[in-house]
Amino acid sequence: GGNSAEPGSIFKIKMDGTSYTTLHKFSVYKDGAPVGALVQGLDGTLYGTAIGDGSNTPSGFGNIFKINPNGTGYQILHFFKGSNGATPRGDLTLRGNKLFGFTANGGVNNSGVIFAYDLSASSDKKLYDVNDRVTGANPFAGRMIVVDAPNPEANFIVQPANNTFYVPLTQNVTANLV
Repeated sequence: GGNSAEPGSIFKIKMDGTSYTTLHKFSVYKDGAPVGALVQGLDGTLYGTAIGDGSNTPSGFGNIFKINPNGTGYQILHFFKGSNGATPRGDLTLRGNKLFGFTANGGVNNSGVIFAYDLSASSDKKLYDVNDRVTGANPFAGRMIVVDAPNPEANFIVQPANNTFYVPLTQNVTANLV
């Protein structure tokens, strides 16, 4: 929680409710408002998303950030630009060295995108432009589950009935919105 200028924080607390410690306070004008749960990498680094871009405007397209579990090393890794997504929603999913997620807006149809962010290369890739006529619009909940595709030959299949998107990835993975 927070107010309009300080819209949230990252904190740690023991399971018994003691030892509450704030690790990072967000500012709309510095780094945006956090959304979704954090995901932890194998090295312990925590990754998350925020709405707003930290460029002195609360109307930015959003970002992906990282922070160490002790509160040090906070850094914005990626800024969304609208064409590659806007307003990240839901939780990130980490598979190997890639973060997968979705935005509620942006992309070709301004209906959201499914994206991957490569931590090793510090680069993003828009995997799919959500199309409200085919798959629905503005995905807004849950975690994307990334699993091996059942058919490596299928580069692109959309199954709106169960919100399964087969997207053209070099690793041939399926992204399920749950």
